[in-house]
Amino acid sequence: MSRYKGFRVVPLASAESPLSEHQIQAQFIKAINQIPDPVLQTGFAIPNAAKRSYALASMLKAEGFRTGMPDWCLPVPAGPYNCLWIEFKVPKKKPTPEQLAVHDQLRKVGGLVYVLTSADAAIEVVLSYLRQRAI
Repeated sequence: MSRYKGFRVVPLASAESPLSEHQIQAQFIKAINQIPDPVLQTGFAIPNAAKRSYALASMLKAEGFRTGMPDWCLPVPAGPYNCLWIEFKVPKKKPTPEQLAVHDQLRKVGGLVYVLTSADAAIEVVLSYLRQRAI
């Protein structure tokens, strides 16, 4: 049972107007920021492959940017895992082959990777993950 009973995200979309991946992730971040657990403040987003200028793309690559990385990371060990990774997708959209390869690499080094289609699902995954922490 969650310490945060009754916590839910209010959807901003309908079946006629589904949320974008950005909107799903933004809802998730807004919700996570409302939960009074300082460990959640260590989570961070990873920039996606949005359209960029050649100069900015080169600069990001030089700084270590890797395509295919999940959208969000919680770098906190819990249970048998060293960190949690979340990839946000709109319903019915699948990860690219490059993303799947990165997910496999992250799992091989002890990460837990989820591909999720709603902020509610992401919050449940994070809270479940955190319940595995040694206290």
